[in-house]
Amino acid sequence: MQAGGGPVPADTPPPRLLMNDLHSEHLAAELVSWWRLERQADVLIVVEHGRRPLPAHRLVLAAASRLARRLLAEQPAASGPVTIHLPEVRAAEMRLLLQLLYTGRAAAAQVTHLILLIGNTHNTVKTRPHFGV
Repeated sequence: MQAGGGPVPADTPPPRLLMNDLHSEHLAAELVSWWRLERQADVLIVVEHGRRPLPAHRLVLAAASRLARRLLAEQPAASGPVTIHLPEVRAAEMRLLLQLLYTGRAAAAQVTHLILLIGNTHNTVKTRPHFGV
C-alpha cells in the first residue's frame, strides 16, 4: 500500500535498505569493551561471601541466559544497580561465566570445569540467589 492507502503499482521498485554487515560484530565488541572497562553496569554480582562485586549488564545477562532473564525480570527497575549475591561462587569462576556470556568464547577445559561447577552449585545451593538494590 502507498502512503495514501492505495495499492502499490506493480512496477514500483522495492525500497532500498541500508545494511551494515558488521553491525552485530561491532555491537558485540562494544558490549565486551564496556564490560571489561566496568562501564554503565546495572548489575553487581557479589561472590565469595562479598569479597568483590563483579559488574555486569542486565541486558546481556538476560539475553544470554533464560535463568538470568527470569530472575532479573522479577526485579523492579531501580535507580541503581541490582545486586545478586552468590556467596558460594568463586570470583574466578564467575568471571569465566561472564566471559562466556559476553564473548561466546572460553577454553574448552575451562568450560567443562564451569559446567561441572554449575551442576554442583545447583545441587548444593539450598536457596535462590539473594537480590538487593
